[in-house]
Amino acid sequence: MWVFLHDGFVSIVAHRHEPENVMIRARNAQHLDHLFPGCEVTKLDEADYRY
Repeated sequence: MWVFLHDGFVSIVAHRHEPENVMIRARNAQHLDHLFPGCEVTKLDEADYRY
């Protein structure tokens, strides 16, 4: 599911290996920083949604 915000957008999907959890992904790390200040952001170079 995509969530569109006034300062960016994120994708929320079921975790690949832990289906009871979700992953919140973005193509721009700043979108996650705005939504979740102080969160740890992981970068995955091989992924479509790197953060």
